[in-house]
Amino acid sequence: MLDIFEFKDGKLGLTIDVLAHPILRKIYDRDEDTHKGEAIMQYTYLNYMCSYRKTNPFSGYPTRDERRIKIIASIYKNREKEEKQELLEFYTNDSLINICIGVLDHIYETCSPSLELYKGCLESSKKLATFLREIDLTAETKSGGLKYNPDTIAKNIKESRYIVLALNDLKNAVDSELVEASKTVKNRSINYFEMVENATE
Repeated sequence: MLDIFEFKDGKLGLTIDVLAHPILRKIYDRDEDTHKGEAIMQYTYLNYMCSYRKTNPFSGYPTRDERRIKIIASIYKNREKEEKQELLEFYTNDSLINICIGVLDHIYETCSPSLELYKGCLESSKKLATFLREIDLTAETKSGGLKYNPDTIAKNIKESRYIVLALNDLKNAVDSELVEASKTVKNRSINYFEMVENATE
């Protein structure tokens, strides 16, 4: 599993694996500033956008669009509103950023067999929440009967608690798998970068 950042000698920096990857390295190379400030911000965005570790405060958002908006607002919190909008458009449309997201998604899904299932369940739970929030219990069928059975809706609401618990269990499984994969990569038993370095070329 890929860790984009690591603490070394008391300092936070990019991992060797990121800088050695032929695609992910391009983010670093295209920033001509010696301090690589924009590159670091873009790697921060990629980390928050793609990681499903429990340490990622944005991992619970079910859609990429929602997550993107929250991340931009957070990491560029001191920027003006107009600039934030420009940054949102940049991160949405930049081809290299999107290629890197594809690379990271492939790595994380390879490392965590439970991740794809978790993503699907997260999206489904969002749709269910939207349905329950917007449902009109007074809506009628053409024949004049109630369109939605109140008992069925009540049952769905009651069972939603178990959906939350199941999602939490899946999230813990994903986190455990990613932590273990991270240890494996650091011990160099396997290198997931080698598996996908040409995946999007």
